[in-house]
Amino acid sequence: MEGGVDMDALNGHFHDLQLLDLSDTSIKSISEVSAPMLQTLDLRGCSEIETLTGNFDNMTTLVISYTKIKPISDVAAPILQTLNLEYLEIDTLLATSIS
Repeated sequence: MEGGVDMDALNGHFHDLQLLDLSDTSIKSISEVSAPMLQTLDLRGCSEIETLTGNFDNMTTLVISYTKIKPISDVAAPILQTLNLEYLEIDTLLATSIS
């Protein structure tokens, strides 16, 4: 998505999606997302995210630097290899399966 886009929520099933770049996007909630082919989720520079939940079976890279996020909970990313949290503000990290 192009930077500067405002959206309240992202949810649903994205079967073939491999890269989701929401950097510099104003988004409040990413919840109940199923993206079995997603490899990279980039939330760099997003405004305050209130919810991040979902199943990301093939995700290897998660970038949430320069972002304020309240809870990260119920996130499944069993093969995550890179987690970039530079300058991250987070309230809660719960029930998250990151191997």
